[in-house]
Amino acid sequence: MGSKPFYRRRFLNRRGHHAGAFVLAECKIETWQDRAGLDAFVTIADCSRVVTLDLSGATTSEISNALFKARILRDTLVDLTATLERMADDVLGPRSRG
Repeated sequence: MGSKPFYRRRFLNRRGHHAGAFVLAECKIETWQDRAGLDAFVTIADCSRVVTLDLSGATTSEISNALFKARILRDTLVDLTATLERMADDVLGPRSRG
């Protein structure tokens, strides 16, 4: 088990906007009762709203489901980003995005 733990915290807003928006993601291998598993989560905060998604698992089924959830989130955010970019171009013009 040579995988290094993953930890990332990023602020979601640019300087000058509300400072309380962030994403925090963590994934590491843990041992529970002599059995390895994944301890993983992602927390998304925007002002006073905070949600944490549990992506942990100790069994094949739990880890498979965690991967399923993460892939759905990834694909949804990729599609949302592409749509936001198109709509921003419609509203602001293609050179106004940043």
